[in-house]
Amino acid sequence: MEVFPTHNYVALRQDIACDVCIIGAGIAGLTTAYMLAEAGKNVVLIEKFPQIGQGETSRSTAQLVVFTDFPYTLLKRMHGDNVLLIAESHRYAKETIARITLDEGIDCDYRKVPVFLFAPREKDHPKLDKEAEILKEMHVPVVRHTRLPVAGLPPYPCLEIPDMAQIHILKYIYGLGDAVERRGVKIFTDTKAVEIDEKSESVVIKTESGHTIRCQNLVTATNSPVSVLTGVHLKQTAWRTYVVGLRIEKGALPYAIWWDTLEPYHYVRLVEFTDYDVLIAGGEDHHTGRDEAGGPDIMSHEKGESPERFVALEAWARSIFPQCGELLYQWSGQVMESIDGIGYNGRHLGDERIFVITGDTGSGTTNATLGARIVTDLIMGQQNPWESLYSPARVNLRAADQLVKEGAAAFWQFTDFVTPGDVEEASEIPNGSGALLHEGIKKVAAYKDEQGTLHRMSAVCPHVGCIVQWNDVEKSWDCPCHGSRFDCYGKVLNGPARSDLAALEAEK
Repeated sequence: MEVFPTHNYVALRQDIACDVCIIGAGIAGLTTAYMLAEAGKNVVLIEKFPQIGQGETSRSTAQLVVFTDFPYTLLKRMHGDNVLLIAESHRYAKETIARITLDEGIDCDYRKVPVFLFAPREKDHPKLDKEAEILKEMHVPVVRHTRLPVAGLPPYPCLEIPDMAQIHILKYIYGLGDAVERRGVKIFTDTKAVEIDEKSESVVIKTESGHTIRCQNLVTATNSPVSVLTGVHLKQTAWRTYVVGLRIEKGALPYAIWWDTLEPYHYVRLVEFTDYDVLIAGGEDHHTGRDEAGGPDIMSHEKGESPERFVALEAWARSIFPQCGELLYQWSGQVMESIDGIGYNGRHLGDERIFVITGDTGSGTTNATLGARIVTDLIMGQQNPWESLYSPARVNLRAADQLVKEGAAAFWQFTDFVTPGDVEEASEIPNGSGALLHEGIKKVAAYKDEQGTLHRMSAVCPHVGCIVQWNDVEKSWDCPCHGSRFDCYGKVLNGPARSDLAALEAEK
């Protein structure tokens, strides 16, 4: 299923100035670059990976829907009548992606599909009625079915929401990359921002290679913002999510998106190939660095990530969709979930020239697109109807209990300084795996490579000092506080951390 870009990009090799610098060449960064270039701005976009779209965007299942991980019954409790604006903004994002696809001739498998939201548990059946009522209030068409309207599927009641859509995310990203370059945007890959200094008249970004970018405004579009130390990070949490791809016979299921009402929830979409289809199933989410077996109890202190998540997800998919055949693909990704169910898009609190797009809450494709619209309007000095709703500075008292709950969970992670290591001796670590060691008063992140060489790093995340945990699925070190991730050797993969884990000496 991999799709490769049509050309390679180059790293920044000189100092440069521009109107707007964007960090992150995923869907949020590229869409913002596209809109700003349309508005006449001189834009530079930098990406730390060798290609565009290689961060969390590449792991998206790219569903274009009008809701997030949070049901609208919960969103209405938290946002009141503003749920109308939430639906409107995601509808705008869906239509904007369709427009860009058409205008730029991007072949990204855009397909309109219905969404079926189904309730496997009897106790959740009333939730469907409440959800349907709110959707109708928001002028979202919805049909209530007494069972899933496809032969061979379980007799679960469901809601059908027509006129949603899906795309192939990498095909869309590579087409968008070509489109922004045609509009004069300069894209530099292998270019990592390590220092950001907001001055009164500009923002200066220093890259790992020692070059500088001077701009009037900076947009951080990196899943979790690398431009700020705390702020928005205190109001969102990082979650790991899992995906499997199963072969099915062509025509065995209609092209649609399917969501259930379980916790953690699951979803399905189909991908068309020439001779067969692939059923993409996702879910089994849990907090990054905290594998909370048995449910969403955030105070659980079990650590790491387990391949059993894939096993559970595949079993769920086969139980609902008996048409599933051979397992073809599996991968995991990271979602930033806000405390009140919608993204943080706009000017970062306390900053005049720095903007963020984050908090996608399971709807990264649409949140990135509507976030790009909000940020572009702010930079251009234009009014946006969703500015205050998505403002990173907003205070939502209706979500205060969730803020306290998540804050307590993050604080709990600092007890890792005094807890035992995962193993007592490095000799217990298998080749190709990692574990925490407790050495005196310090915690060590130890990775043993396939040749048996031990690589030792400080286990302290350089963002705010939490202890990282070993992720056996991705072979990475993940921070349970704010979602920073590092490869097995300690090199930073995901922000908000900007620097690597401090290396210690290697041992045999």
